[in-house]
This record gives sequence, structure tokens and C-alpha cells, in this order.
Amino acid sequence: MRLLTVTLLLALSTGCDPAPETKHLDTAQADTGTDAACLEPDLPTWETWGEGFFVTWCQSCHSRTTPQRAGAPVGIDFDNVEDIRAQADAIRRTVLDTESMPVGGGLDEADQDALDLLLRCGP
Repeated sequence: MRLLTVTLLLALSTGCDPAPETKHLDTAQADTGTDAACLEPDLPTWETWGEGFFVTWCQSCHSRTTPQRAGAPVGIDFDNVEDIRAQADAIRRTVLDTESMPVGGGLDEADQDALDLLLRCGP
């Protein structure tokens, strides 16, 4: 009986140990079928959050219609949801991982979290 009690206590104590939390998942690692965050009712979408974010922070340099790209590579444009889907991994790397964009910084934690969700769960 004592062995059973010790075994149960050990199993319970190790089973309740929370796994280390990762702030931002890679887009490729996210599985919208199993990612609980993607089931939230107020999930940011292109229409509710993404379009305004990209207009505010990105399109002054990353748009097909921008005459002064300030060094942004041609073809790296964020004019619509299809552009965001196609560039999701690059956006994640430069905005969330290395924080090299937007130039000069400026994104608060709420915008970073919303962008992470948008990229993970699909714009």
C-alpha cells in the first residue's frame, strides 16, 4: 500500500508540473486544429485587426503602390490577406523574433500578441 501511495503521489506531482511557456510559436509549428488559442472567440482576423495593423505599421514601405519604399525589397508587400499568408514566416521572423521591423520599433506587447495570433491561426 505504501508503494502505491508513493507512486500515486509521484505521478500526480510530475503530471501537474506546467511545461515552459513559449510566448510566440513559429507559424509552421502552429496547428489551428489543436492550438487552443485559435479557438478563442475574439481572435484577431484580417478584417477585425490585421488590415488596420498592416496599414499603420507596414504599408508605408511594403505596398505595391508606395513610391518611396525606404529600402523595402520589391515584392515584399502587405496589401491584402493573401500577401500576409504568403509572407507569414518572414513577418514572424522580422517582427516577433528579431524585432527588426517595424524600423525603429514601437510595437507594444498587445500588438505583438495579436500579430502572433493572427499569424498562428490564419488571417
